[in-house]
Order: sequence, then structure tokens, then C-alpha cells
Amino acid sequence: MCVKIVPSSKQLILGKDRGFTFDEVLAPKTSQEEVYSTCVESLVKSIFEGYNATVFAYGQTVSSNLYNMFISVY
Repeated sequence: MCVKIVPSSKQLILGKDRGFTFDEVLAPKTSQEEVYSTCVESLVKSIFEGYNATVFAYGQTVSSNLYNMFISVY
């Protein structure tokens, strides 16, 4: 694998030594429910408090078709 997830941190390593830190880093087999509860649920709740929220997701489906999702609530 060319990308390694650093356990219990929000980092991943690209290649041998290029590290990147994100708000969240999830494993490839993470369920949709876990992605929602970890990354999106708090944003959805915050829109009811008057905040703006944007969710942008990009990835690959099982059938190798690319998909993307952009949700913006104002």
C-alpha cells in the first residue's frame, strides 16, 4: 500500500515519509454509519443553531465507478 494510516492519530503517511494530518482519518472499510456519526452528524446538528455546513465527499464505489457528493446547507 502506498498510503498508511497511523493508528490512534489523525494522520496518514503517503509513500515512505510524507505525513499529512486531517480532522478525521478513517479506515478503508469504515461503514457509512460510522462516517456519518464521526464526520457529519455534528455538522447537521449545528445548522439548527444557525451555522453553515458543507460536506464534500469523493471516492470510488465497489464497481470502480467514481462518485462524489457535495452537500451545502445555508
